[in-house]
Amino acid sequence: RPVLTWLHAFVGLSRHSRPALRCVVVLSVTRSQRIRQTNRMLAEVFSATPAVVQRWVFFLLMLSSVAHCLSFFKPAKTGEHFLTPSELVNISTVDCLEARKKDPKLDCTNSSSNGSFVGPISPVNYPIYRDAVCNSEGDFLCDPGVQWHTSMTAQQRVNLTQRLGELRKRDDSLVVCGHLLNDPIDNWHYQPFYLGVAILPDWPAESSDPDSLQKMGQLIMADWNMDELYVGHPQPHLSCPTTSLLFILPNSNEVFVSSPSCEFLCDSNGGGQVATRARAAFRSSGGSNVYEAAMAGAEEVYNHLARTRQNSHSSSSEVSTAGQPELNISNLLQRAAFAAAVLALAAAFLLGLAVLLVGPGLIARRGKFEC
Repeated sequence: RPVLTWLHAFVGLSRHSRPALRCVVVLSVTRSQRIRQTNRMLAEVFSATPAVVQRWVFFLLMLSSVAHCLSFFKPAKTGEHFLTPSELVNISTVDCLEARKKDPKLDCTNSSSNGSFVGPISPVNYPIYRDAVCNSEGDFLCDPGVQWHTSMTAQQRVNLTQRLGELRKRDDSLVVCGHLLNDPIDNWHYQPFYLGVAILPDWPAESSDPDSLQKMGQLIMADWNMDELYVGHPQPHLSCPTTSLLFILPNSNEVFVSSPSCEFLCDSNGGGQVATRARAAFRSSGGSNVYEAAMAGAEEVYNHLARTRQNSHSSSSEVSTAGQPELNISNLLQRAAFAAAVLALAAAFLLGLAVLLVGPGLIARRGKFEC
């Protein structure tokens, strides 16, 4: 009775009265049945013990029941939604998580950056591809234009982003990171290569040298985080260099490739061919078709990756073929040692079995002879 009275008082003070009241009803209804059965069981088991011991045991059982009921209380803030795994997708900031709790249908992936860019465009101030000024069509493209006049039409941007997605998903465009080849489980770790296209309208000549564009590309790629699917957010210090940025300067008809590493693509590793092909597309169109230059540069980037992957496969097969005899000899020695160990174990087992079967008879026979 004191326990039930205390629990009723707790219900009156608790914010979550319905679960607690449900537990009280369960305890009150079952008190006439379960507790009486428990009393009879305790009377039979502890018939030889004093009544004080029985009361203490009953009191502990009541406390455990109350603790079980209290475990159902889930303190949650009013107005918040419990997010499911599907609703946790594309959440990269705490503010987005808090907003998604209040409204699960909120699309906060673009809300923080959409239309938030403040110009002018400079080597240290370039919009993110999700900004409205980029006209990116949802892909890694930025065509900011000058005074609302973009370098490409809407249909050309759609065609370019679709082609970038197709090239990225192509099997021969997947790359293998060198430092991941030491994985004993997955020797060939394939990842897609992400190419972004950034248009630089009215770009000054003093900021068009390769060193300036390379540094600017590093800053833009860090902001865009194109390989977020594999490395997460924010970017780690050590990651596979599977991103690159194609700069197009319409005023000077120049093209430059910026990459974080030369492992797959850089100015000295395929980047020169990319720039040459894109410049040729510029000249063929009279220096006014940025779309043709971007398409030609993207095609050459992924063709270069395909050629590099084919050459790496042929070289790796030659290396594995050269080392094959040594590996076979090592495997044969290991198998021979394992077979010898198994044979020795079998012989020991047979010897023990023979001793177990023949030993008692020999001992009995020897005893007769001694007698």
